[in-house]
Amino acid sequence: MTKVAVLGAGSWGTTIASMLAEKVDTVVWSRSDDVALEIDASHSNTAYLGQRHLTSSLCATTDMSLALEAATLVVVAIPSHGLRSTLLASRALPAAGVPVVSLSKGLEEHTNQRMTEVLGDVWPEHPIAVLTGPNLAEEVFDGSRPRRW
Repeated sequence: MTKVAVLGAGSWGTTIASMLAEKVDTVVWSRSDDVALEIDASHSNTAYLGQRHLTSSLCATTDMSLALEAATLVVVAIPSHGLRSTLLASRALPAAGVPVVSLSKGLEEHTNQRMTEVLGDVWPEHPIAVLTGPNLAEEVFDGSRPRRW
């Protein structure tokens, strides 16, 4: 059974999580209690996506260990300025060998490492991939489903 953990509930992470939840069991991790509660209760994330409706099967949590539990794929959408510190502070780890896909753009400020390099430093036992390209989360979200607002 496939379970995806998406780490980061900003506009891009929430968009990808909602799209994935249409096909597979998906949980999104948020650092914000309010955002996680809104995703679970209202199937929305107004702080980042306005009045757009998320896939109803998408679940959210603020517990990274819970998000990673039994995940067969991890998608990371944590902003570059906080990626390393967020992962190290949580001390949560995906199961051995679980692939990790980075959606995060940019370079780490003090090391100039790409986000895939940061992920490789923090989680060295995992294959790392990247999904990149020009995007605006709202446009991707709107293009993936009919408008409901």
